[in-house]
This record gives sequence, C-alpha cells and structure tokens, in this order.
Amino acid sequence: MFDNLVIFILVVALIALFAALAGSVGIGGGAFFGPILILFGGLSIFVSVPLAVSITVGVGLASTIVNAKKKTINYRIALVLEPFTIFGTIVGVQLHLSAPEWIIILIFICILYFITLRSYIRARKIKKLIDENNGNSKDLNFTKGFINKKYVLLGISGAFSAGVISALIGIGGGLIKVPLMNELGLSPIISSGTGSFMVLFTSTATIFQYFLYDKLDITYGLVFFAIGFIASFGGTLLARYIDRPEVTQYLLTMAIAGASLLITLKFLFP
Repeated sequence: MFDNLVIFILVVALIALFAALAGSVGIGGGAFFGPILILFGGLSIFVSVPLAVSITVGVGLASTIVNAKKKTINYRIALVLEPFTIFGTIVGVQLHLSAPEWIIILIFICILYFITLRSYIRARKIKKLIDENNGNSKDLNFTKGFINKKYVLLGISGAFSAGVISALIGIGGGLIKVPLMNELGLSPIISSGTGSFMVLFTSTATIFQYFLYDKLDITYGLVFFAIGFIASFGGTLLARYIDRPEVTQYLLTMAIAGASLLITLKFLFP
C-alpha cells in the first residue's frame, strides 16, 4: 500500500502526533488523517477515507475512556442524537461509493476551511473563558450544561449532517458535533466529552459499513486503529495536566489550516 518503509514511518509519526492532539481537545481528528494519508502516503481518497475512519475509532475510544473517568460526558444527549448521526453515515457511505473523486475532494476542501474557522473561533472562546476565570482552566472541567428544548430540531439536523459528512470524507464528526453541543447549551468541556463519545459510535458505524463493502484493508486498519488509540490516550491524559488548553487549540487550528492549503494545492495542481 505504501511505496517504502520511510514513507510508512513518516505517516505513522504524523498520525500519532495529530491523534494525540485530537484526543487532547475531544475531537476525532479525521480531518487530519485524510490529508496525511493522501499527501504523504500517496493513497487515493477511496483508500485513505476508510483508514482515516479506523484511526478515528481508536482516537474516539481512548478519549471516551478518559472522559468517562472524568465524568465529562452527557450520555443522555449523546444517546438521543447519535441514532440520527448513524443514519447519516449510511447516506454518506453510499455517496462515497458512488460520487466522482473530484466532488469528494472538493467537499473535503470546503469542510476543511470551515473547520479551520470554527477551530480558531473555539480557541478564542476558550482563551476568553480562561481569562474570565483569572487564568484558571481547571475549574472549567466541571462546568455542567443543559439542553434548550427549543433547539431539538437543530440538534437532530446537525447530528444527521455530521453523520453524512463523517462517512463521506472520513472524519468522526467531532469537529461538527462539539460546536453543535455548544449551540444546544452544553458547556465547552461537557461538549467535548459528549462529542468524543458520539464520535466513537459514528466512526464505528462507518467503519463497519466499509468492512461490509470490502473497502478496508483489515491489517492496515488494525495497525492504524492501535496507533490512534495509544496516541489519543496519551494526549488526552496529558491535557489533564496542562493549564493552557487554548494553546493546543491554536496549534490544531494552524495544523488544519496547513492541511487545507496542501489539499487545495493538490486539487488545483494534480
């Protein structure tokens, strides 16, 4: 699948780095893994997407384990919305199997630029919350949230859309679901924990469908799942010991922006 051992090692190192960063802020990280596999691994989008989802399953599982111990997951909201997300993955997989490659790449680019903007906005909000709390970020980890019933339709439509996009371009949906949780009234920390929990279900449902359609190399899938799990577990644990989560978020913003630029150049100059 990979041209040589050096390229494989480079891909593994980059995936481990971004999996650790993704786990630390409670997202699946699929938006990073796709470009890495395409740009550095030389894989086609149809091969890279199932592998990216495999990594996201590992990231989501590790992050969920840590968040469950810290009690930062709203299980009720997750169980209400996740069925709509899983239904969206069914639609997304079918689109991925039938849509032309250039359309998928174009959608991928648009989503990446949107994610860049959302990530930057989220970093600014996190910094503002910490500044308002006199520079203390630890107390924010235990802020509880609630759901505003007026936004039920927004939650359902957002969860469905996250599922479609997740399956179509190989992300777990956390970069969509976490902002969605914020809009529904959950605190940032609970949003991240709940989003990670939902990412685990979404990515698992997606990878199962790719397995049924024989679109996933099982050996590579297991290898990258393990890499995502180990790196995410370490990154999530490390995040509990630092006092500047906005720094990690800014780093993620720059990484997404870089991936957006690279994938755009690849699209414009194949």
